[in-house]
Amino acid sequence: MRKHYINLTDGLEALPEVQATGEPWAFSRIQSTTIERRDWWSLLMIDLGEDLPMHLALGWECVLHDRGTRRPRSKTCYYAVPLLAYILNRRWYGLAPEVAPMQGRRGNAATNAARYFAQVYREVVEGGDAQAGRVRRRLDFFGRFAVGRPVRLVGCSRATERDGDKVFYRGLALAHAAPAVDLPEPASEPAA
Repeated sequence: MRKHYINLTDGLEALPEVQATGEPWAFSRIQSTTIERRDWWSLLMIDLGEDLPMHLALGWECVLHDRGTRRPRSKTCYYAVPLLAYILNRRWYGLAPEVAPMQGRRGNAATNAARYFAQVYREVVEGGDAQAGRVRRRLDFFGRFAVGRPVRLVGCSRATERDGDKVFYRGLALAHAAPAVDLPEPASEPAA
């Protein structure tokens, strides 16, 4: 089974295409600022949400849709997606590959990020502090549902020139995700 995730906000551009597949979808919010700050604790504890790790544990292929600001790949797709897959596969299945490809933001050749991902894993998941303990408990909660199949998390990204265009993205959300609702007519002004 496959489920699509529309990463807010720029990923809304993929919503019409995703809906056309007829496959299930949901919203996610993995923030580029979290990635830029390398705040991996927030990535795992806040941005990851609940729906995505649950479906990954249950063996679904999860496709995260986002857009890169004037470049083909968003930070979420080229950086967070392979890091999350590495961390979840390592925690749930003990997989620690020596090669963890991470493609560049412009779609250039992949580099091997396995050493860096292993370092992040040691610090954020295996660390001896209280924050690492909370991360372990959270990952293990979802891990209890793991079906024994490695995590299948895929990033799908294109370039956008619309980053920051709140009116455009609100329009996409309303056109493609809001239920059709008949709004009441505005009350007329009382006659003077």
